[in-house]
Amino acid sequence: MGVGLIEATMAKYLLIVESPAKAKTIAGYLKDAPDEWVVLATGGHIEDLPRNEYGVEYHHGHYQGRWHLKGKKDKVIQRIREAKRGADGVYIASDDDREGERIARDIIKHAKIDNPLRITFTEITKDAIQQAILHGIRPLHDSTVESQEARRLIDRVVGYPMSAIIRWHFRVMKRHVLPSGIGRVISPALNILGMNEKAIEEFVPESYEQIVVDYSHRGQQFRLTNNLKYKPEAAAEMEAALHAFRTSPHVVENYKRITNEVRPYPPFITARLQRAAFYLFRFEPNYTMKLAQELYEGVDTPWGRAGMITYPRTDSYHLSDHAVDEMIAILTDHYGEEADEYVLMTKRQFENKTNAQAAHEAIRPTHFSEEYWPGVAQQYLTEDQTRLYEMIFYRTMSTQVRNALYDMSILEVDVGGNKLIGRAYERLFDGWERLDGHRINIAERNDDPNAFKYREVVLPEFDVGDELRPLEITTVEGHTKTPPRYGVGRFITTLDNKGIGRPSTLDTVIPNLEKKKYVKVVKGMLHVTQLGMDVNDWTTEHASWLNDLEESKRFEEQLDAVEHDKQSRDELIEEYTKRVAEVKQALGYQDMSERPPSQNQLTFAARLAREAGVTLTDEDVRSAASISKFISKYKKPNQEIGKCPVCKTHPVVAYEKVYQCTNKECGFRVWKKSVENFLERYHPEYQDADALVTDMLRRKKTRMDDLTGKNGNRFSAYYAFEAREHGNGYGISRVGWARKTGGTKHE
Repeated sequence: MGVGLIEATMAKYLLIVESPAKAKTIAGYLKDAPDEWVVLATGGHIEDLPRNEYGVEYHHGHYQGRWHLKGKKDKVIQRIREAKRGADGVYIASDDDREGERIARDIIKHAKIDNPLRITFTEITKDAIQQAILHGIRPLHDSTVESQEARRLIDRVVGYPMSAIIRWHFRVMKRHVLPSGIGRVISPALNILGMNEKAIEEFVPESYEQIVVDYSHRGQQFRLTNNLKYKPEAAAEMEAALHAFRTSPHVVENYKRITNEVRPYPPFITARLQRAAFYLFRFEPNYTMKLAQELYEGVDTPWGRAGMITYPRTDSYHLSDHAVDEMIAILTDHYGEEADEYVLMTKRQFENKTNAQAAHEAIRPTHFSEEYWPGVAQQYLTEDQTRLYEMIFYRTMSTQVRNALYDMSILEVDVGGNKLIGRAYERLFDGWERLDGHRINIAERNDDPNAFKYREVVLPEFDVGDELRPLEITTVEGHTKTPPRYGVGRFITTLDNKGIGRPSTLDTVIPNLEKKKYVKVVKGMLHVTQLGMDVNDWTTEHASWLNDLEESKRFEEQLDAVEHDKQSRDELIEEYTKRVAEVKQALGYQDMSERPPSQNQLTFAARLAREAGVTLTDEDVRSAASISKFISKYKKPNQEIGKCPVCKTHPVVAYEKVYQCTNKECGFRVWKKSVENFLERYHPEYQDADALVTDMLRRKKTRMDDLTGKNGNRFSAYYAFEAREHGNGYGISRVGWARKTGGTKHE
């Protein structure tokens, strides 16, 4: 069968990708091909697990997910089915990773494609598309799909029950604020921050003094420092040392002239890209990835749509030989007569991390010719796209420029047995740093606690035995430093270095922690909340395997083993299922499927059954979970009963147990039981809780008459909804007394 872009004539081919923007760019590349091509996009995943259910079943030693077509994906499948009719070849070009392989499998299954042609590419250029179609056809990797399913199902068999367990146990411990959940990725991430937070809290700063001496030698002034740190209780020792420094000769004991070559930083991987963009531009990681995805999928240029960078989710430092050859040619032309001095004519190698999947190239520009240099490209990019693209462009180009050269000489001076040490740090040759090196260094060193080492220090030359004359001998005060707090950028690269998560998920970790209110980001620094500390302490005590950093790294290695057919998918899922079961047993927890229904549930379900004219079966009342399903099936839709008094924009809905604002970020929530308790205590003849809340939502304060006090006396007062302590929703509070006028009046 002819499948080439060139060999076949007047044939029809179908190419399926994930992103509509990517499809538009590729269609532009194929419009001049001698064949007829149709390019369609899936818009991401075809199947998913149910959103608000456990969604995992176990049958005969095999774990299965209750996968279903995502919303409106039936229309996507129908378009693919229609387009494949009469096509001579159907190419599936979803991304070359676990998620992309799963999408490819689902397309084949649902669209019933008999002879799929699986291809991948890591850059969206005309040449890359042609090469993939001509020479890149490969089979579907079933084991990669197995690995993707294992990750998704383990996230469920761990996340759902463990989140339920911790909420239950916090209630048992009578905690005022309940956690929203824990999981396989956020728990070790939170542990990193939690351990660091404890180190910060427990740190006790100590003051000290160091002896410094200023000199002048061969017309150049410089300062040397004695490394000993004298605490206040060592004042006598410091005075003795100062006396020696003032009375003894200062003799050069050692001088080493050291010239070091400083290599450029490697090209960008996902984690380093997010770090650099945050420190240079204050881009949040998820915004950085949005911009990078746009650049990858293609933008409109004066010569048509073009992909600007390679695939932005990668952990590999590899650059293709073709790209390096193009860089060398462009750099040689750029530097002209200085090319021999600046351009590295052989490919520079960078070593990947040991746990890298290395499925893709590093993040780099797709082209290096003049029309793709940032100064030209900015005319067809947005401002933020330009900033990110420029950073990627120069970082990549710098990898093929020669090393910078620095004087890092070391000087040691002896003063009566006391030592003074100085180190030079002076750039002798700029090398790669000429290409935006200042910003590259800022991005990498931004929150490095040792960044002071990179301040320029110039030392004159010495001969061993030279005697120096001090200009001034004094002390400087210092303090032991608090452990540095994690900034957004350093935290992302720490997660990556420790093997927690993958490039495809790194940008979701911080938003997830923020959403659960475990972490606050203040001026780019991560602060763990008290709830976050409590959750991490609980996990460490009761499920340490879940937040242990080595276990998290091991999990990623196990997924790799599944992908390479070295471990069973079901055995891996079973391992984590057993771990969860052990936590349940240790705490005495029963989930809803094991607990009997409560009396309130039985009463409510019986009422619903009567209203619906159906019968409660034994299966319906078997457990709390089964009766909950019955209630969900037959209860009336939740009613909007008024406007939220807090956000003043969203409606308040009456649920079974709570009145709550539909804006989850708002926080307005009134427990129905608390309203019923209020009525029972003060107004027993007024039994309609829904009516009272509806009435109170209409005004800032509500006047109530004929209320009954503890001694039986009648009184009138104004009431309103006020926030309770410890963040546990809102309650009805008296906000003032009122003169009784008879009846019930409202203002």
